[in-house]
Amino acid sequence: MHPAGYSHYRNSWGVRTHRIQPFIDHFSLTDYIGKKVLELGCAKGFFVKALRDLGVNAFGMDISAYVVVDTGIGYVDGYMWQGDVRTDLAIIKNKEYDLVYSIELFECLTEAEVGGVISEVNRIAKKQIHLFETISPAAYYLVKPISWWATQGFARKTILAGTPGFEGVVV
Repeated sequence: MHPAGYSHYRNSWGVRTHRIQPFIDHFSLTDYIGKKVLELGCAKGFFVKALRDLGVNAFGMDISAYVVVDTGIGYVDGYMWQGDVRTDLAIIKNKEYDLVYSIELFECLTEAEVGGVISEVNRIAKKQIHLFETISPAAYYLVKPISWWATQGFARKTILAGTPGFEGVVV
C-alpha cells in the first residue's frame, strides 16, 4: 500500500461536500441513522462528519497519521483512528458494523493484498458499499474494471460502484 498523501485535500469542510451528498442520496445512507458504520480509508473524515451530523454512528479508519492530527473539522477524538486495513481489522468483532464502506481504498493495495483485506471486511460488515476509481491508473496501484472487482470474493449483496457516476453491480 502506498503512503496516503492528502496534501491536495483542503481543511475547509465545504470544499469536499460536493461528493458527499450525492453519495448519501444514491446509497440511501440516511437508512443508517442510529446504526454503526465504518469508512475504511476515511482520509480527513469529511464523509464521517457528514454522516455523524445526520445521526449515523459513523467511524473512520485511515493509514495516514496526517488524517488524525490535521482534519480541520474537529471530528477526530473517538470517531476516527489511524490503522492499516491489511493488519488492523483483526481487532474488530465479527459483524460489528451495520455498514462498511470505502471510496477508492482497494486500489491502494497490491493485487496480492486484496483477498486478505476483502476477507476481513466480509467478516466485520453486515453490509458493504465500495467505490472504485476506474479511470485514472496513475493515482493508484490497482485500477481495474468493476467486473474484475466483482470476482474478488466480496460477500453477497455487496455494492461495488465506479466513480464518479456510481455505475456498478451488486455481487
